Amino acid sequence: MLSKFTVQEVPIFDRVIRFFDFGNQDSLHSIYIQGHLHSTEVNSFSTLCCLVEKLIDNHPSIRIRVVPTCNPFGWEIYLNGNDGRASLPGKMDWNRIFSTVPKKDSTIEKELANELWNLSHGFSQIIDVHTPDFGFPHVYTCEFDNRLLTFDDLPYAISDYTRDGSFQNLNYFEREISSFTLELPSYNIWTSLEQEYWADRIREEINANEQQLSRISTSQPQYWGKMVSLSSRISGVPLLLVKPNEVAKANSEIF
Repeated sequence: MLSKFTVQEVPIFDRVIRFFDFGNQDSLHSIYIQGHLHSTEVNSFSTLCCLVEKLIDNHPSIRIRVVPTCNPFGWEIYLNGNDGRASLPGKMDWNRIFSTVPKKDSTIEKELANELWNLSHGFSQIIDVHTPDFGFPHVYTCEFDNRLLTFDDLPYAISDYTRDGSFQNLNYFEREISSFTLELPSYNIWTSLEQEYWADRIREEINANEQQLSRISTSQPQYWGKMVSLSSRISGVPLLLVKPNEVAKANSEIF
């Protein structure tokens, strides 16, 4: 049945994760959208809060779950002046805690992974919203033919590492569902206009799914590339980068 939106919380230690459910809870196609896994990436949080307001005003017909800030631990760490991209005291990247199917555990990393895994259960598509350190917007996917419907104007990075520990990859390889990481821009000061724009873009993606459009909107995105391991000639440190519009040779030196 078509329902009004609901607001719910799940406890995790002495904190909670709040989420918003919209649309027909029995729809065959459903989308789970989360943000703020890296707590330095406040743009993702503000954009999804704006999206929630838009969905309240105009309910979608398909099942949608939005989790604007999915990581209360990282947010607290960040507000206390530490790096919100990594846990304390474990120093684990919050988007590398999903290397295996999570189970309940006494550590905050594993407990968070387990709760987000459970929250996203039963959805047919995952969109994990982030903000890149290096500025430009782009989308991570696991294979070239598995793309969002309305974002072919953005660069795509093909991330097919089965066990990189990311939320996107674990959903794709374990649940075998469409799973994406949408990286919002960070090259300028975030304003309400940018927030509205990207919230509208995600709403357009929901609209396209409601209309049951083709899973691929064009033959290929405007820019694309494969994630590969590259080494710096100067430092020797291995880097994980994207070489646009072609598959770069793994383990080659780039500078």
